[in-house]
Amino acid sequence: QCSNCKKLRPLNEFPNDIYGWKNKKRSNCSKCDIDRNFTYLNNMNSLEKKIFYKKIYSNLSEKQLDDKRDKDCIKKAVDYLLTEQEEDGSWYGRWGTNYIYGTWSVLSALNLVEFTNKIEVIAKAANYLKKMQRKDGGWGEDGKSYYEGYENFSKRSTPSQTAWALMGLLAAGEINSPEVEKGLKFLTNKKTKFEEDYFTAVGFPKVFYLKYHGYSEYFPLLAISKIKNQIKKNSIYPNYGA
Repeated sequence: QCSNCKKLRPLNEFPNDIYGWKNKKRSNCSKCDIDRNFTYLNNMNSLEKKIFYKKIYSNLSEKQLDDKRDKDCIKKAVDYLLTEQEEDGSWYGRWGTNYIYGTWSVLSALNLVEFTNKIEVIAKAANYLKKMQRKDGGWGEDGKSYYEGYENFSKRSTPSQTAWALMGLLAAGEINSPEVEKGLKFLTNKKTKFEEDYFTAVGFPKVFYLKYHGYSEYFPLLAISKIKNQIKKNSIYPNYGA
């Protein structure tokens, strides 16, 4: 019996005895299910997962969000992010250079939760990304941006940083903006080479910088695929961050 929901649910209620769980009983509570840490989900195909989740864990998200501890953690995290937003609407970034990367990362999180002044906060961040767009339609940011007074310093557009900016705008609900259209044209232009001469990643700011050769290829691919999928939906906002 589940100590949380006090209910039991026999497996034979479901259409198939998946992987031999015959006569086992399980809780309908996502937090207390006896098999919640098992690895069998890794072996299921997509159809089996849909059946499994629909029948057993249809209330998973609801129960997770009902946990006060989760809500408290989320609120603290959101409060922290809001205090870290720069005056120009951006967020300081690590791993990727720099404010473009940080702004995309934070927007991908903030668009999933509700908080006071959400519209204003996200609009301010989106405006930052729009202002950082270069004349060629792309985005770029140099490692020098980690130095005071050079926060918006850019030498040229790069595929990876253009992709970050596009995904940030997508998370902000700006898929129909002219900036997204221009950025997409930059990435799909035949003249655009998916190569980067610049270090668009950072080890320690002002100390050493990194270059991941895959950045210039898989981030643009990710951005384009996200935009393509979003166009198919009846919403300007992505369902799961960006």
